[in-house]
Amino acid sequence: IEALSTRQLLRLCRRALAYPDGAPADCRRTALADFLPSSVRCVFDDSLATVFGDSIAQEAMEVETSGIATQGHEQRRETADDHVGAGSQEGSYIGKDETHVQVSVVREEKTGRDWLDIGGARLQIGEPLQPELVPDTLFFSMDHHVRQLREMMRDLSIGERHLLLIGNQGTGKNKLADRLLHLLRWEREYIQLHRDTTVQALTMAPSLRGGAVHWEDSPLVRAVEHGRVLMIDEADKAPLEVVCVLKGLLEDGEMQLADGRTLLSPSLAAERRSSGTDMSSVVEIHPQFRTMVLANRPGYPFLGNDFFAECGDLFAVHVVHNPDPSSEVQLLRQYGPNVPEATIGRLSEAFQQLRLLVEEGELSYPYSTRELVAVVRHLEMYPDDSVVDAVRGVFAFDQHDADAVEAVTAVFHRCGVPVNGFASETPMVDVAAPVTISGSEMEERWTTEDPRGSGGFRNTLRLVGSGWLDSKARNVRYLWCDTKTVDVDTDSVTSGRVKVFSEELVSWQCPLDGGDSARAVAVVATKRRSSSIDGEGVQGEMGRVHVLSSNPHALHTYVVPGDSANISDRNVARNQSEQGSYGDAISSGHLTAHI
Repeated sequence: IEALSTRQLLRLCRRALAYPDGAPADCRRTALADFLPSSVRCVFDDSLATVFGDSIAQEAMEVETSGIATQGHEQRRETADDHVGAGSQEGSYIGKDETHVQVSVVREEKTGRDWLDIGGARLQIGEPLQPELVPDTLFFSMDHHVRQLREMMRDLSIGERHLLLIGNQGTGKNKLADRLLHLLRWEREYIQLHRDTTVQALTMAPSLRGGAVHWEDSPLVRAVEHGRVLMIDEADKAPLEVVCVLKGLLEDGEMQLADGRTLLSPSLAAERRSSGTDMSSVVEIHPQFRTMVLANRPGYPFLGNDFFAECGDLFAVHVVHNPDPSSEVQLLRQYGPNVPEATIGRLSEAFQQLRLLVEEGELSYPYSTRELVAVVRHLEMYPDDSVVDAVRGVFAFDQHDADAVEAVTAVFHRCGVPVNGFASETPMVDVAAPVTISGSEMEERWTTEDPRGSGGFRNTLRLVGSGWLDSKARNVRYLWCDTKTVDVDTDSVTSGRVKVFSEELVSWQCPLDGGDSARAVAVVATKRRSSSIDGEGVQGEMGRVHVLSSNPHALHTYVVPGDSANISDRNVARNQSEQGSYGDAISSGHLTAHI
């Protein structure tokens, strides 16, 4: 890791003076710690822990990495299923650091001007002369992005004029910049760089009027002259000479244009004016001129120039990651309000696992929220299409890479999405022919309950509606056992329809070991909302599986939720009288009648 420059240290000091609670996270962001090799990153985080304390440094790392597991650290990775169904209150957002981040507009009584407040950072809302230049993009609020907006507002509020948003493709850099400018009502000029961008193209733009080509000021020159925000997209794609020209403008406050004019900062323009120099060819840089630069992270697979190494210390840096699971589910529900929450949860969990494989080096392409949003929007617009069809549209390009196909297919299978190498073949179907079953009728009911209402039991059987029989039940043992909830390894839960479509919905491993096996299995199908054993209502339940074992005597009760491809620990209860060990495996199919 390179040493921080004096300019970066001064920026950190200004931030720490205004917002001392964010100093560790600011250090990680300024050094781009998340993009360092894992061994170097561990050393850097250990140094932060030494200076700021273990708990504060760990919290800063978790906030910056947005809940995604990082190599080299014992950090819990959240899953999307932890957050499906969880909502947030409009206007109030709870971040991973458990603080409320509120977005509000405050009216100043003396001047009557409005101020934008995001998490305590305030900036005056502008009055644009050309409102059409204020961006207005589709933006759905989520916790992760609101926290990013707060950090950007903090830099702008302490006088930073140039921001750099850096991260993988599809993480929302453009959305964040446009949303902040929209809230502040600041005019924007936009320019996108590429490998063929020249210095002349940076300062002059051609236009066609009346059948003739006219050269006009580029968005850069217009932003400098009128005090607008210049958004420079794909900055890492520009050639080195273009980057050097931009660096001269932002660092030195001077830039020579192709038509002979010169852009000068107010201080340099004042010096020339006081010396009596002709100012007719000088364009003074507006005091409100700002830049927001967007760039991909350095290195593979983007293969652009290392923009941060060239002039990164000129900017207040903000690393934009993919959202944490909670925020991602929150975003996807807004893009696909009619897509089942179970489907959103499975897709989000699959993408979280794919990104973890990228961090571990097993995959090269960093699958982002942009691809995930495309899948959910497909399902929202075309509800008759399957999840496999929607996923295939995003991953079809990877079908030529056998290793990538194997890894991605395995992830989707674990999450219950039956992709088949992203090929277009029809999935295998193995279902039984439907059989119509007539309605059930009660023939007779036998009981050992005492009809006198004492609540006791007799050791003889009685046919309900008749007297006691003279026979006794032999070899009957009654067992009362305490109800206990035992955690079951959910990694063994497998969807039954990932390769072949059949009646099997889900299979899992019953916690039996030793020489014993299940003595009896009973499957009870229930309604979407049913009653549990103890009488409490159960939301979204599809059925129950009861497994009886004999050594020791135990009854295992499994609740199959509505999303039967995912059984969590809290839905698994085991009733047993004593500890023991036994072994067997069971499968569950959906029954259409009560048994």
